[in-house]
Amino acid sequence: MPQDNQSGQVAKTSHAEADAQVQQKLAQAHRTNRRLRRFSLLLAGLAAVALLALMFAVWQSNQAQARQLAANAQLAFHEGNTHLAVLLALEAQKLDPAAGTQLLEQTIPTHARHAPGQLV
Repeated sequence: MPQDNQSGQVAKTSHAEADAQVQQKLAQAHRTNRRLRRFSLLLAGLAAVALLALMFAVWQSNQAQARQLAANAQLAFHEGNTHLAVLLALEAQKLDPAAGTQLLEQTIPTHARHAPGQLV
């Protein structure tokens, strides 16, 4: 009978070791999952920041282009080319509503304006 008792002890020990190994592997898997979640959140945050930077760059580009068109419209207006000035001011106003508005108000009489950016 002592031998049966020893084999029972060995079986209990091997089960305990197996349980410990399973617990260790589970803990390692949880740590790995946490790391992957953090990494994916970091990547998502970086993508969001990059998207915001891109949107800001496009907005700045549109504003710069609108200011350039408005300046060209002003130059055309001073040179007496009213039609070109109006077209350039309308294009500037499409990119930035404030850019061509002042020039349009100077060149187009109030009664001739139908809607912002449109002529009657």
